[in-house]
Amino acid sequence: MNQYLSRRYEEKELYETLKPHFYDLDLFCDTHYNCTKLINLPLSANEQVIRELEEMLKTPRLPPAIEKLVSSYIERSCGKDWHTGETARVLRENIVKQKEEYWKGSSKYPKLRVITYLLYHFPVYFCQFQYLLLDLLKGGLLSTKMSIVDAGAGPGTITLSTIDFFHRLLDIYSKNRIDVKINLRIDSVEKAQENIDCYNELTSLYLSQNPRVNAVITVNKPARAPIEKAAPARDADLIVFSNVLAEMKAAPAERAGIVETFASGSRSPTIIIIEPADLVNSKALRVTQHAL
Repeated sequence: MNQYLSRRYEEKELYETLKPHFYDLDLFCDTHYNCTKLINLPLSANEQVIRELEEMLKTPRLPPAIEKLVSSYIERSCGKDWHTGETARVLRENIVKQKEEYWKGSSKYPKLRVITYLLYHFPVYFCQFQYLLLDLLKGGLLSTKMSIVDAGAGPGTITLSTIDFFHRLLDIYSKNRIDVKINLRIDSVEKAQENIDCYNELTSLYLSQNPRVNAVITVNKPARAPIEKAAPARDADLIVFSNVLAEMKAAPAERAGIVETFASGSRSPTIIIIEPADLVNSKALRVTQHAL
């Protein structure tokens, strides 16, 4: 390649520059700069793989690496003793207030609300989503090359849960001597800058600290926009709306149109919509689902 460039580049420089293009070129290029053509196939879901994944998910908790990143983020934002004294009292009050606002469909995210979300909602939604990914794997809907869009990404719950799930899956494949290479591209849309800052920090740190030789995972910076005004997701294989439609002012039937518009840039995407299980939001989801 250096024959065609104005100056000589080291392999590492070329790799980092070209890495965002590997996905569109159907290439898998490892960190040793060996590149092979990636054939897009459904991921193996044999009995042994499923059994080990189910055993792993049986006792849901945040992986230590994620827990450490979240704890460090909270410490930097609120101080080391955030879990005691006045800081703890303010955080508890905000968790209650956030929950009240959330049920009313008017959740807001000033700086402190991001922290209370990480403390209260994040662990549950993180673990919950991995069960849904397990269902997709069983149904043959996860493959070696995927474009995933996190619509209404918040501080990165769904994105981090997805990366961790694929890491766990690849570890199981390696253990069972199943040779699998994957290339994932994750895009996202988020309207609150506080969430975007947190998303960028947590995802970039997690990826850099936990590389996998058999995975190329590209997480692009979120597009800042409400989903209603965001550009349609381009060529997505999986689009996830996690606990975000309920926050819209649009009526449940109208939300279907927003989902449809957002998905219109993709040929045949799988769409997951997750909402709270209270009566009002559950009924609203059914209306949206029926309209879709």
